[in-house]
Amino acid sequence: MKYRDDLVRKIEYHQKMDFELRENLSELEHLIETRNFHLAKQKLGV
Repeated sequence: MKYRDDLVRKIEYHQKMDFELRENLSELEHLIETRNFHLAKQKLGV
């Protein structure tokens, strides 16, 4: 049972990370499309 719970926790974590990365990518794409390179660089930490 513990093994299953660990797997569920890992899957939930990776799903959350996937969602956050997709949101960030979408936001960066929008900033680049609108030619807001300064803010895009800030988001990337460049």
